[in-house]
Amino acid sequence: PGAVARVWEHWEQLQPRFSSLMAAHPADREGIVAREIDPRMRQIDQDLATLFLAHLQNMRASREAMHEASGVARWAMHTLTLCAAVLAIAFAWLSSRMLLRPILEVTASARAVQRGDLDQTVPVRSRDELGLLAEAFNQMAAQLQRFRQLDHERLLRLQRSTQLAIDSLADAVAVADRE
Repeated sequence: PGAVARVWEHWEQLQPRFSSLMAAHPADREGIVAREIDPRMRQIDQDLATLFLAHLQNMRASREAMHEASGVARWAMHTLTLCAAVLAIAFAWLSSRMLLRPILEVTASARAVQRGDLDQTVPVRSRDELGLLAEAFNQMAAQLQRFRQLDHERLLRLQRSTQLAIDSLADAVAVADRE
């Protein structure tokens, strides 16, 4: 049996001996203690020491197991933190690329319009603020193209009418400006 069971067994054997000790003559008590009680008390003491050592070993083993488990948990926490940081950086980079691409397209088209290329259009990919900006830019480029076409037509008409007016004059005409 285990140490706990042995302690209980020795204790149950000691209880009647305590009763006989109290009932014995005072001169016989020392002999009863030496023969019957002391050996059982030493066995109980040994069994309790065995229990103490077993509990001490269990506590040490538990401490080592907890230390090992905390090391594994710490490693897992650091690994998960690193993975979360990498995912956050990747998400931020992809999000910024998705947000910046339409802005860069509008900027490139605006520079092309600035250089005189009015055939620029920006693809409209969404209905959010960037999509509205792309639509507004496309409408502005189309309106500028119409204005340029109208100005070109007016200039041709003015040039034709001026040429007709000059051709209809009998005298020679010289045109000069202030410079």
